[in-house]
Amino acid sequence: MSEDGSDFFLDYLITTAQTSLLIEAKRAQIDFSKLPQSRRAALKGSWVKGDLKKAILQARDYGRKRGVGFCAVTNGDAWVVFPVNRRDLVSFEDTFAVIFSDAEQALSSDFDEFYGLLSREAVIDGSLEQGLLEAAANCDAGLLLP
Repeated sequence: MSEDGSDFFLDYLITTAQTSLLIEAKRAQIDFSKLPQSRRAALKGSWVKGDLKKAILQARDYGRKRGVGFCAVTNGDAWVVFPVNRRDLVSFEDTFAVIFSDAEQALSSDFDEFYGLLSREAVIDGSLEQGLLEAAANCDAGLLLP
């Protein structure tokens, strides 16, 4: 139960001295099949709809209540990772998410990037801040290819 009396249940909350990551785990049957092919995409995109949108908004709301910096939603196959409590005045809809569309690729051809963003060592070293906040700022400035 939260401080305001409403019930909510966190699936996973991972914290370090510097940052925190809330993971909202959905059943494998939840449809994440409409993810964009690019690694990064704005959360205002047309791909954010249906059950995926509900999962993202649920994670966002839980993350805001807990004051975490980053959230991830997964159905055990696809992963969508995004910042939630931004201090740079970028709206949630204009925030970029990092997307791994399937676990097979994340654990093979995309392993270095997946591990480099979400491993314990990488998170401690600031990977989420660098990969989600700095990369989005560079992308908005036209310095990074999406």
